[in-house]
Amino acid sequence: MIQINLIHDQKIAKVAAPRSSGGGFKFALPRLPFNVGMVAAALLFIVVIVASIVAYTWQQADFKITNKKIKTDSLKIDSLRILNTKVQELKRTKDEVEAKLNEVNLINQGRFYEARLLEVVNRCLPDYLWLTLLSEDAGKVVLEGSTFSNLIVVELMDNLKSSRCFSGIELTQTSKMEIEGREMVKFALNGNYNPEVTKPSPSSAEFRDSQRPDKPTLNWSRVSPATNYNIHVSASDSFNNLIVNQQLGDTTSFTVNAGLEEGKKYFWRVQAYNSYISAGSDWSNPMPLLIGGGKGNK
Repeated sequence: MIQINLIHDQKIAKVAAPRSSGGGFKFALPRLPFNVGMVAAALLFIVVIVASIVAYTWQQADFKITNKKIKTDSLKIDSLRILNTKVQELKRTKDEVEAKLNEVNLINQGRFYEARLLEVVNRCLPDYLWLTLLSEDAGKVVLEGSTFSNLIVVELMDNLKSSRCFSGIELTQTSKMEIEGREMVKFALNGNYNPEVTKPSPSSAEFRDSQRPDKPTLNWSRVSPATNYNIHVSASDSFNNLIVNQQLGDTTSFTVNAGLEEGKKYFWRVQAYNSYISAGSDWSNPMPLLIGGGKGNK
């Protein structure tokens, strides 16, 4: 009886299997079962989907933030446009106001010109003198009138010169005439009229008495239209609290006799004034005054 062994002997197979001629150890990755590969692919797909969702969500959030910022910036731009419109309107209003103020200033510059002319002439008129003409053109003044004597005409001319508002006074005509049986003098004169009182310039502070440095003498320049001067001395250049507030005559110096302390700094200023037209200049710039001498007094 013949028996055939159909079962393959693994041991024999291992022994009988041919070996590689090269020899050595070879590493081979294990084969994964089919179901593990499917799981890995599914996980990778899920990761991709999740990443896509996250990216989309982030983009949407960024898009919303960008839109919100755009809207905010648009509101700011609109607000700035409104502000710019208001600024332009205010600028136009300012220009209009400045133009009107300039017109008012121009009017004010000549507003009291004729009134002061009448005032100063009226103050200069002697008794028993009557004017029949008073004209002014570009500062050139002509006076005509009558009186009893040439001496009264001379008095008028002296008064006009003393007012400091007139210069170059000349008698252009004088003649005798009879009015209602009385002998009169008819006259005509002309001159230049300038009522502008400019501010004086402080020049120096002198300490004439070395034993009394608290009694300086203040000096300033003469202003031709001024008939007198006002002076201020204060411990501050704002002149809030005045130590000296003095009305002076026709002089260009003043000695401070009291109120100053040695070693302290003060300020002084001066103003020109014309009593005939009741008008004064601007105050001069504040001048420092260091009691005891030193820099800043000139």
